[in-house]
Amino acid sequence: MPASQNYSQWIQLSDAIKLLMATDLSEEDAQHTLCAAISDGIVHFRVRLGRHTTRDMVDKFSVLREDDLDIPPPLLPKHLDFKASRPNEPWLVRRDKRPHITGWWTISLLEVWQPDIVALSRTAPSCPARPDDESAHHGSNAAPASRVESGSQQQPRRRPKTQTGRDRARMAIQALFPAALPDQATVPNSTLCKQVSERLKDLGLAATSDDTILRAAGRRK
Repeated sequence: MPASQNYSQWIQLSDAIKLLMATDLSEEDAQHTLCAAISDGIVHFRVRLGRHTTRDMVDKFSVLREDDLDIPPPLLPKHLDFKASRPNEPWLVRRDKRPHITGWWTISLLEVWQPDIVALSRTAPSCPARPDDESAHHGSNAAPASRVESGSQQQPRRRPKTQTGRDRARMAIQALFPAALPDQATVPNSTLCKQVSERLKDLGLAATSDDTILRAAGRRK
């Protein structure tokens, strides 16, 4: 894992794009490549929070990592402000990772791990597939890259994270109930499933079954 104290190797999005463009990628292709690498877990990243979208909370001090967050899929260049180095829309802080600040937050700064970008630049295709291309595979347009840590040591990259129906249901539940999910007497299963299905639609996410929703809520094994 990147050493959190080694600030010199955390870079902003605009600098990451410059590194990728040095391999003869166009700016647009570099942006698509970076987005896919972030989504697939090929590139480590960290964020600084801004403001909670539903609670009166501002956090200028916490630094969160990729495992603390759920990114609304698919991540495309239009979803990022590359100059300001931050997402244009809120991201979800996971309840199971950061229960005291769970919910949707604006992000004030997004930085990526420079050695990962260097590794990505060595393997990025000259004409990456786009999420709407027939050749795209699960929205990924980045070729496999070796995980590069500080110095010359290399480790295999993490297995790409694939979002499941339960992941989507969990995101919708956290969006509906940022503090805590009410008990079944307050929100019956049928009501919960209906509300989650409607929120998935609002978020532009694929629908999932009632059974999966109840599993994500911890109401069914």
